[in-house]
Amino acid sequence: MDAKLCLTNSAFKCLCSALRDKSNDRYVRYAAARALGRTANANAAQAQALCSAFGDADNKICTAATESLEQIGDGCTAALCAVIRKPNEAARIRAAFTLGRIGKRSGGIMNLILTAPTMTGSAIV
Repeated sequence: MDAKLCLTNSAFKCLCSALRDKSNDRYVRYAAARALGRTANANAAQAQALCSAFGDADNKICTAATESLEQIGDGCTAALCAVIRKPNEAARIRAAFTLGRIGKRSGGIMNLILTAPTMTGSAIV
C-alpha cells in the first residue's frame, strides 16, 4: 500500500478542483483522483470530489476515483449513498459497486447504508 499523503488545506482544494475541472488534461484528473485516495486527512469534500468523477467520460478516471474511494473506506458512505439517488445510471452502478467493496471489507454493506447520514435503508427499497 502507498504511503499516506498529508496535505495542506490549499493543496487538498487544488486536487479537488483539478479532478472536477473537465478542461484539465485527463492525466491531471487521473493523478488528482489517485492522490485523493492516498491522503491521510480524508473528509466529506474529498469523497464528493471523487464521486463527481463517476460522471467523467474517461473510464480510467472513473476507475481511479472508485479505487480511491475504496482506500478511504467507511468515510465515503454518505457521499456514495447520495450518488445512488442521482439520475446518472452509470454513476449509480459505480457507487453501488464501491459501497459493496467497502462493505465487504468492513463487515457488511447494509450496516454502512443503514447508518449513512444521508440515506436510510428504507430509501433504497
